Amino acid sequence: MLVDGLAVNEVAHALHLSGRTVESHVAHILHKLALGDSAELIGYAVRHGLIDEGGEGVV
Repeated sequence: MLVDGLAVNEVAHALHLSGRTVESHVAHILHKLALGDSAELIGYAVRHGLIDEGGEGVV
């Protein structure tokens, strides 16, 4: 959803979670992958074939 351009609060609303919960999950993922921000996370996902660079969302 972040790849599709949704903000954290929009992701939270779509998943029926609090914004803080989504932020926490993103922060944990960034930490585990040693990435600095969501842009790096998106780049990681593209490089590892987790998303289609030209399309939307998860492959």
